[in-house]
Amino acid sequence: MLSMTLEQLRATASAGGILGATLRARGGEFVVEVETASGRNAVLAKARSSEPRQFGNPASAIGVLRGLGIVVMKLDATDWNPESKRTTRGRPARAGAFGSELKQKTLVLADQPGLGRTGRPGMPTGVRELVVHPNYIIIHRVREAERTVEILRVKHASRQVP
Repeated sequence: MLSMTLEQLRATASAGGILGATLRARGGEFVVEVETASGRNAVLAKARSSEPRQFGNPASAIGVLRGLGIVVMKLDATDWNPESKRTTRGRPARAGAFGSELKQKTLVLADQPGLGRTGRPGMPTGVRELVVHPNYIIIHRVREAERTVEILRVKHASRQVP
């Protein structure tokens, strides 16, 4: 069976080269198979790979197909086993490393608790912001009596305050 990236499938569909589509269950995931006008079937693949693109939710696959103008499709749930669905799709090792990186960057507050800016509209008095990454801000306050720095929140820079 051939594999097609989303861009290849888009081009084939816009040229009228797709006769039909099937959402086929494989364990806890679904893959998109298409029947082409040349008589060869193909599977939707990841962007830079021939590995099938897997959808944990068939509604997501339907949305992709509708975006390509493919609105009639079959669903084959014969091999569907929701218990075998993968629970993590992310990169846990990278997430742990990033968490450690943020923690390291906050340790400077132990020696210099006055770092960061204050006075942003909507922020309570005494609360400071420290940019520790281009996309992440540590919101903290200094507790003078206890001689501690309290981390209140790690916020993505695109989110509104508070």
